[in-house]
Amino acid sequence: MRIDAVGLPKGDQPVRGSPFRPVYRAISRLSLQRKVFFSYVVLILVPMAILTWFSYQRSAEIVRRQTMQSAEQVFDEAVRQLNTLTDKAIGALNTVSLDGQINAILATDADRYEIPTQMTDYNKITPFLQNIEKSQGVYRVRLYIDDRFVYSNDGARLSPLSELDNEAWHGRMAASGQSAYWFVPRREAGSVPVVSVARTIWNLLDFTDPVGVARVDIPLSDLERIVKEAQLTASSYAFLRDEGSGESVAASLSGIEDLEAANERSDRELLTRTAAIPGTAWSLVSRVSLQEALRPLTDLRNRMIAMMLVITAISYVVAYFYSKLSTVRIKRLSSRMRLVQNGELPAVMSVSGKDEIGELTESFNFMVRRMDGLVQEKFRMGKELKNAELRTLQAQINPHLLYNSLDTINCLAIEHQVPDISRMVLSLTRFYKLGLSKGKELVPLRAELQHIRAYVGIMNMRYDEAIGLTFEVPPELEDCLVLRTILQPIVENSVLHGIMETERKRGSIAITAEREDAHTLVLQIADDGKGIPPSKLAGLLDRPSSEDPEGGGFGLINVNDRIQLTFGEEFGLSVHSEGEGGTSVRLRLPIVEAA
Repeated sequence: MRIDAVGLPKGDQPVRGSPFRPVYRAISRLSLQRKVFFSYVVLILVPMAILTWFSYQRSAEIVRRQTMQSAEQVFDEAVRQLNTLTDKAIGALNTVSLDGQINAILATDADRYEIPTQMTDYNKITPFLQNIEKSQGVYRVRLYIDDRFVYSNDGARLSPLSELDNEAWHGRMAASGQSAYWFVPRREAGSVPVVSVARTIWNLLDFTDPVGVARVDIPLSDLERIVKEAQLTASSYAFLRDEGSGESVAASLSGIEDLEAANERSDRELLTRTAAIPGTAWSLVSRVSLQEALRPLTDLRNRMIAMMLVITAISYVVAYFYSKLSTVRIKRLSSRMRLVQNGELPAVMSVSGKDEIGELTESFNFMVRRMDGLVQEKFRMGKELKNAELRTLQAQINPHLLYNSLDTINCLAIEHQVPDISRMVLSLTRFYKLGLSKGKELVPLRAELQHIRAYVGIMNMRYDEAIGLTFEVPPELEDCLVLRTILQPIVENSVLHGIMETERKRGSIAITAEREDAHTLVLQIADDGKGIPPSKLAGLLDRPSSEDPEGGGFGLINVNDRIQLTFGEEFGLSVHSEGEGGTSVRLRLPIVEAA
């Protein structure tokens, strides 16, 4: 006998959604011999792996902590040296800009400044600047002074103010508002690379009168030496960054911008320290690669893994021979299961033993008997399905008889000049044709709305135009496919149990459609009828009891069941009522585009 599918009872499978389900599936595909083998190997391998992992993690944490401490010490020392260097430069700048004698000389009116006096003052300024350079340990102190002074361009420490017109840093200094502005000047041919700090010198007797600009230079090599000392390992690096421009002032390695860009793209774990340098717009940044620091531990880990693999190989040999002795009955049972996989139902096996293998044999016998029952059940259901198809075919003959009869009545009504009967017959014909929809289960929303128009037209003939009907449906939604005849039972409830149970016996029904989101269509049927009491509204979609067969709930329940059976339980209808303010039924459907 052939079969189409095999399956175990639900109780033999893990709970759906369980986190162990993938593990169960993987284990269930292994032979028993392999399961025994892996059990022995795991008992040895897992403890060793755990021990290796904890040892490695502990050692890594110690090395990490020591690396961080060393990096902090080196970094803090570099920050201290940078602070000392910048403090000396700013100290020299303060000495020049606040000295009373120098300030008085620079504030002298050039038109009344005699040449002999200027030369005397020049001989005072030059030694003064040289002494500051020696005492503060800076490379050079410069003054930018009035162009009209004869010594304004001595070429070493004194320069005319007009030179600043060509210097970009002077404009940035004025815009920054900083009392001491740090910058990297243009490097002149043959000159030593420097980093400078500058300040405007104000007349001490009139702080609105600038009399010059003081500038102190320090060698760039001094900064680079300090920054290199902050480099902990060969693979780490440090650099001094200008936070205003984001550019590197000094770095321990060349190509620091490329290194930073590469680190942003990589997933390397870096220990990063950043500290602002007081009195400047600079920050010292240090990055240390923890991977390089932990490289010795990685080698140790690899050796331990190699040892684990050797032990695993030995365990495999022992487990293999033991597992072969334990699987004789299992292989016999497996051969019977292959027959089932090939579509045959063998006779049940005799059970020998009460151990787990015996229980497995009993389960196999149960499965065979169960599958045989399922095959018989499938055969019976197939016959019933064929009979149902025949009954459906017979039922399709009746609408044709109904259409022909209605057409005959319409002809007689026209012949005897009874237009009301003709209009009623045409409405009925349209109603049934739209309702049957040639047997299609899904129809365009446009057809459903026409079906409702036909139904309300029939009701208005019966109730003397007592029912108003309005639609608010965007044209682009009219081609969406919906279940046929899902609106008519709801509209019928609105007419019979809503509008016709009011004192005025008149009312209106509004049908709207909108997109809830890109995949959900919402239809709403609202009436101004009697409304539904809260006590009845709560259980309206529950199956009504035999005590209330006329409650109007069957139509809503059937519509809700059809929607959920077709599209899923996340869709369906909901009912809202404001008592005497009418009732609103809201349908959530998936958006199904016409093919």
